[in-house]
Amino acid sequence: MQRAIAAAFLAVLTTAVTGCGAADREVQANFVSAADPSVTSVVPQSVTKTTVLRPVDAGGHPAKGWSVEHKASAPPIDCSRPEPSPSARSNDVLLCPPNTAIADACFASADAGRALCLVDPFSNTVVEYTTTGQFAQVGALTDPRPIALILENGDRCRLRVGGTSPAPQVEPGYVVYYSCAASETAAIWGERSDDGINQSLATWTVDYGNDSGALTQQAVVEAFYTGRAD
Repeated sequence: MQRAIAAAFLAVLTTAVTGCGAADREVQANFVSAADPSVTSVVPQSVTKTTVLRPVDAGGHPAKGWSVEHKASAPPIDCSRPEPSPSARSNDVLLCPPNTAIADACFASADAGRALCLVDPFSNTVVEYTTTGQFAQVGALTDPRPIALILENGDRCRLRVGGTSPAPQVEPGYVVYYSCAASETAAIWGERSDDGINQSLATWTVDYGNDSGALTQQAVVEAFYTGRAD
């Protein structure tokens, strides 16, 4: 199960890096440029940029610029529990198990018994799942964590949902917070008591690397949250 979840994350990130291209992405009717996946580094900036991805409107329809991938054959997800998305800055965005669906930013669809979930934050696509039970209502967390990060080395990292990985040899007390696209074991690590991101300065930093070898400190160029479109 742990390998399956890790493989699913890597597949999402690999697809984003190889298939997203340099197309602009719409965030609540304003276009922001996604980093070109072909670059190997990003020029550091003095302040980490934060962006809220708003793929679904209040009526449960995809927002302008977003498309839907239908997964009717996938197992249903459970959005009946009032568990807020860890990355949401809007109310009624849910984390819906199972973890293997990577459905940690889900919105009620206009179609009953369906949810629209932002599985790949580096694409302009939401995934439609069937759901069990009634879609819960819930407030947003007061201190959400980003669903995705772009680092100064150009790597793209996605918030991990469930699963475990071996701790890095140099920091046996660390756990994985984000899985990154560079390799199967590339990740952002941190103490169990934090969220893996040092936000004490205007430029956020993370401890980045594999479970073997040294970890390096990387600046966060851009951090992405989720929310509902107006």
